[in-house]
Amino acid sequence: MKKYIVSMIMMTIACSICFPSSSAGRALQIVAFGDSITYGTGDPLKKGYVGRVEERLETIDQTVRMKNFGVPKFTSNDILQLLQQRKILRRVRQANYIILYIGTNDFRQSAQYVFNPLPKENLSKGKNFFLVRFNQIIELLRQHNQHAPIIVLGLYHPYIEYENETEIFKTIEGWNQSLRKAAQAFQQTYFVPTADLFLNDEEKHLFSDSLHLNAQGYELLSERVFQKLISLEEN
Repeated sequence: MKKYIVSMIMMTIACSICFPSSSAGRALQIVAFGDSITYGTGDPLKKGYVGRVEERLETIDQTVRMKNFGVPKFTSNDILQLLQQRKILRRVRQANYIILYIGTNDFRQSAQYVFNPLPKENLSKGKNFFLVRFNQIIELLRQHNQHAPIIVLGLYHPYIEYENETEIFKTIEGWNQSLRKAAQAFQQTYFVPTADLFLNDEEKHLFSDSLHLNAQGYELLSERVFQKLISLEEN
């Protein structure tokens, strides 16, 4: 744990040095769309990864205006409906960065919440429907903001209590590969993996329940998003 804290401190110092002067004096406008993971369910501090990204940016003296549109139980179809609202689209147009973390509930609904055995045919159909809606979401975001980088977060694997967890993981990775390919078809749209963050022996200590992260888990996720923002600001 001490090594982890030290590494985080060193990383923050490094980022504060390398953060480009082009962002100095301006507030970054960031909007985040997603489900309960973006909302921050399971975090006793009620910050989730979105609040922690905001804190990390403020630590390096970057002014940020973050708006979290994460809603528990949201699917890709719900995001599409949300993006019909004028006040939401106004935020999209103002954004310097857009974060999209969606697909967990699409996956779960496609499986009809049955994970052992996996309903492979349902999951295959569900993935295809999800990808259609994902493309529609990105197209809609791009209609209202042609320049802001879009960060698309991949799905992680919380289903470690099942005997067929290896099969579940491979299926989730199949969704991630398709999501990565779909994201790459759009300009300035970047797939950021998350599954690798939770593939060690301490994985079970990073969750607050069978699906959602705890404070430590959200800390890891926020660091991944923060580092992507830093790399995009440098370029």
